[in-house]
Amino acid sequence: MNDLKFGSSYKAIQVGLLDGTTIARSIYKPSKAVELVENLLQMFNVVEKDYFGLFYLSDRQRKWLNLKKKIWPQIRHLDPPYQIHFGMQYLPRDPSLLQEEITLYLMFLQLRKDVIEDRLITSQKQRAELCAFILQAEGAVSSSDSYLLKHRSFFIHLQHSSAEFEARILEMLYNLSGMDGQLAEARLIQRSIPVAQYDIEPYPIRSDAQPSLKNLSLAIAPMGITIYQDKTITEVFKWTEIWNAGYEAKVMWLRIYREGENMRQKYTLQSSKLCKAVWKFFRQHFKFHIRDHSIPPKIAWGRVAPAVNRSEFFQDISPVNQVQSYVNHGSSMQSNEQPLIVPTTEL
Repeated sequence: MNDLKFGSSYKAIQVGLLDGTTIARSIYKPSKAVELVENLLQMFNVVEKDYFGLFYLSDRQRKWLNLKKKIWPQIRHLDPPYQIHFGMQYLPRDPSLLQEEITLYLMFLQLRKDVIEDRLITSQKQRAELCAFILQAEGAVSSSDSYLLKHRSFFIHLQHSSAEFEARILEMLYNLSGMDGQLAEARLIQRSIPVAQYDIEPYPIRSDAQPSLKNLSLAIAPMGITIYQDKTITEVFKWTEIWNAGYEAKVMWLRIYREGENMRQKYTLQSSKLCKAVWKFFRQHFKFHIRDHSIPPKIAWGRVAPAVNRSEFFQDISPVNQVQSYVNHGSSMQSNEQPLIVPTTEL
């Protein structure tokens, strides 16, 4: 795909990358979105392709393109210069599942972006800690002019900030003095995954089992389905624990298999239309997370090992274990059968 092709069959667009830079591309109108993704992944030498996609922004909402469909009809309604973004559409529930350094680094950049844009469900204290990890990973101990410029740029782009919040970040950053940059990257990923979500806001719900509980919300997340009360995690249904799911009118229901026992959960959303949309969103991510995304042996063979092995930082502490610090419950599904996703009527 050449950058400088123009004509009635081509359209010039802008693509925002995870490092904050923007590149120009000309797309062939009949081409599919997956072709542009493949072009970008080839540029970064990424072979773990399943996690990545393209999106445009609509009121801070990320609208992910269907990679199987033509790209131009999905973005033609945008104003010039037709700005879209490259990013990780899916985040692994555990970074140790990733096999390549470059994928881990792109994951760090994606979560860095999510922290700056305030897309994670965190307290102010938690978010300040994540910001401190970002600055430490980017060379906070340096006093060079280039670092000071980067430091200033970070706070300029930091959304929903204040002088008090920035002071808290710098206080936490001081406590991280001496931490290795790659370790700071790993800590950011580990602390972010349990509180990451795939939509801009969690969905307000009412628990049928405990209708008196207030301020409950449901999020579709890398770990699975996460239930919050205010910004505190009260329950996590891991992808491997969800046996099937469906909806009836405004009620979304889940069948959970945990520690050898079956349990059923029901949650009421604000409308039947929203409930159907959440169920479809859940189904899309469920299908992704229960599949194997390892690199095929033919592609993996002959790949050169990276000079810095970030993956070693995930051997002792992973988000799968760390989520226990948010909510303490059991193990994954013990059955050898595959989980099911069923239509809208409950079994």
